[in-house]
Amino acid sequence: MPYRIALTGGIATGKSTVAKYLRSKGYQVIDTDQIARKVVKPGSPGLEALVVNFGSEILDDSGELHRKKLAEKVFSDKQLLNQLNEIMHPLIFNELEKQIQLYAEPIIFIEVPLLYETEKSADYDEVWLIYASHRLQLKRLMSRDLLSEALAKDRIHSQWPIEDKVKWADRVISSETTIQQMHEQVDDALQKVLNKL
Repeated sequence: MPYRIALTGGIATGKSTVAKYLRSKGYQVIDTDQIARKVVKPGSPGLEALVVNFGSEILDDSGELHRKKLAEKVFSDKQLLNQLNEIMHPLIFNELEKQIQLYAEPIIFIEVPLLYETEKSADYDEVWLIYASHRLQLKRLMSRDLLSEALAKDRIHSQWPIEDKVKWADRVISSETTIQQMHEQVDDALQKVLNKL
């Protein structure tokens, strides 16, 4: 079994930047956001369940999931968000386990944005938290996704506060630095893992 390291954090804290760097160093990184897209492709039981629960208005003209419309519907309503998570999380984590079985590498990284919210941290040998302050998260999210401040706050507040996640992580990598400094933090964390294995 590979040594499993979860990459987590909050929305817009820099997880993808760390994942990209790890891939450039030859490590296998599985992105659960990509899995989330796969399990709701047209014709899938996942997409069917979403339409039953949220209506056909969450589809675009070609019958694919319109993620923005779904997000607008659920992120301001905690009950609907919970409903979405109850449908999606089992599909995502089942597919994730299948993908992990395909790899024989000694170390495998998995991007899991909602690691603590889904109570999955025990499934991993280590948790690396990618950190950015709430203020920086908000700024990045508004800029990246062209969201109003209110919508960006809704998305951030749908997750655990980043400061709470820091307390539970094995390693914290700050993205409030230059890219070079961030890479150095990742290299340092990697070396500690390699020394341990």
